Amino acid sequence: MRDVDEMILLVLFGAFLFAVAKLQIYLSEKRNPFLGLILPMLSILFSLGWFVLLTPVSMEFSEEPVTDIIVSEEIISEETAVGGAQKIPAAGDSREERDAGGHSGEGQLPDTEITEIEADKDMLLISGVVTLTIGNIGTVILLLIYWSRRRKRSVNAQLRQMRLKEL
Repeated sequence: MRDVDEMILLVLFGAFLFAVAKLQIYLSEKRNPFLGLILPMLSILFSLGWFVLLTPVSMEFSEEPVTDIIVSEEIISEETAVGGAQKIPAAGDSREERDAGGHSGEGQLPDTEITEIEADKDMLLISGVVTLTIGNIGTVILLLIYWSRRRKRSVNAQLRQMRLKEL
């Protein structure tokens, strides 16, 4: 049953691609040259949408791109290692319970630090280039259809003019 469903989806996808190609041919052969550019423009917008969704950068406006935030907690600092043993707080302990560990603030465990991991700029560049390249394969095909049909239309118009001059 699964193979039949996959085959139906494959046939529907093929029919969709065929219909888009026929629509592109129809629009490209129209007198208005901008009609043939509608589908390629939609395809570019669609690929730019995928670029925004698939590029692993948060949408924060900062100088450095950020891909992830990691919470790190230091259990023992240099001060506590030198100062002696003290109670290591459990995960659910509040700050007050941590501070009431028997010491008067000196040698206390550090607060949880939130550090940002900088994105690898090369990875972001490669990810963006690959996403835009793969996403624009359809755009290139639609533009090839457009240019071939527009060229054929101009050649036919020139042939008509030549025939009219001969008469």
